[in-house]
Amino acid sequence: MIAMKLLTRFLIPALCIQFFCTAALGQKTFLRLFNLKGNRLQTGRLLDVTDSSIILLKHGRTTEWSYRDLGSIRSGRSFGHAVLAGSAVTVPVTIGSIFFFRNFPEPVGSLEPHSKISTGNAIVQGTFYGSLGSLAALGLQELFVQRYFARIDGKREAFLKAAAVLKSLR
Repeated sequence: MIAMKLLTRFLIPALCIQFFCTAALGQKTFLRLFNLKGNRLQTGRLLDVTDSSIILLKHGRTTEWSYRDLGSIRSGRSFGHAVLAGSAVTVPVTIGSIFFFRNFPEPVGSLEPHSKISTGNAIVQGTFYGSLGSLAALGLQELFVQRYFARIDGKREAFLKAAAVLKSLR
């Protein structure tokens, strides 16, 4: 009963918010470009791919990179970004879960039938269910993310193969 109320009041809305925010922000494919030494050149949204270059948009500015400068291309954000996004969802869900459990009456059969759960128990249960809900939201998000990695090493043939895939991701 407690789990069902928690699901309907907090976790399902949090999952929906996370999913729709991800869908709204992910309109264009996010790419990370790396040079021949493996250092990051630029990150940004894919605007266009030509036969010899890739065009990215970042903060309203477009940048064109030749395939000769590219060592590899990765789609999607880094692991650190996923951790920050997970934290942004975890905190409100956890706080909401703590307030939910703090105001939820003890189950029938307790010594005081109309008493509330102690603050300590509410914090423990809220943190557990809040974290569980956030993990579920991020897991669902990862199901719908298309990741792609291409090793270019400045070679035209490898770039053309990657360009065909990147055009399909847009």
